[in-house]
Amino acid sequence: MSSSNATASAFGWDFQANLGLYLVMDDDLTQVEKFKIEGNTEDIEIYYRGNTGRKPSFIQAKAQENPRSDNTTSEHLNKGFR
Repeated sequence: MSSSNATASAFGWDFQANLGLYLVMDDDLTQVEKFKIEGNTEDIEIYYRGNTGRKPSFIQAKAQENPRSDNTTSEHLNKGFR
């Protein structure tokens, strides 16, 4: 029987939403036109006003509810930066 506990999924969605808000608030808000969580392309998408000349930012956000639950977490993270 599969688990119906969605705690880890909810944690991931909350993480994405909070990270998206942080990134937008950390930016120059006068340049931001809109942002999306779970956008068409990436987890977080930030779009800038046309007169800024800035390209959209596309961000992948991954969360792990218990980072100590898998001893390969650091290994996978390091490989992702290569």
